[in-house]
Amino acid sequence: MAEAAHSPGAYADALVRIAGDASVQHRRRGALDLAGTLSRTLAELMGPDDLRRVAPGMARGVADLFGPPVQGVPASAVAAGEFS
Repeated sequence: MAEAAHSPGAYADALVRIAGDASVQHRRRGALDLAGTLSRTLAELMGPDDLRRVAPGMARGVADLFGPPVQGVPASAVAAGEFS
């Protein structure tokens, strides 16, 4: 059983999974970077109440560009730059 977990085929399967995830992670990083940049820029131009008001629309715009919101992170948090 342990032999199968450490076989060349198991390693190849893991590498294929990692490679497949890379494009998804790259897209997520791009979306998060854009949302953070937009949030910081708008925060300099408007107060926190106005930023909270426009954040959902901004998050929808980022999602339109990059696809669905990042799993497990609310769109409002992405738009407001509340991520690491």
